[in-house]
Amino acid sequence: MALPCRIVLVEPRDARNVGMVARACANFGAAELAVVHGAKLAAALARAERSEGMARRLEVDDASQAHACRFDASSWKGCERLATAEGSAVLERARLVGSLGDALRGARRAVAFSGR
Repeated sequence: MALPCRIVLVEPRDARNVGMVARACANFGAAELAVVHGAKLAAALARAERSEGMARRLEVDDASQAHACRFDASSWKGCERLATAEGSAVLERARLVGSLGDALRGARRAVAFSGR
């Protein structure tokens, strides 16, 4: 049973972090994963604008108006390997967003942790 929570990673420095968090989400049943990374989102939306197939894959209707897209593991080298098979399903459902506000949209409560 999935936990009704959304895990949000803000500006992860390394693809390994994304992969390990996806694996943890799968192990503990977290329902959603959102990755906040403005530069990666801008690059993904630029790819979606150039290619209709990529736009469909990223689930982007209008790249000029989009604030989020489907997470594209191919632009994060190594995250799939660390996610393992269970975490790969989490990566398939994950969203890439441009801001923390976009990641928290619709949330009723937020709890934050930091490595520093």
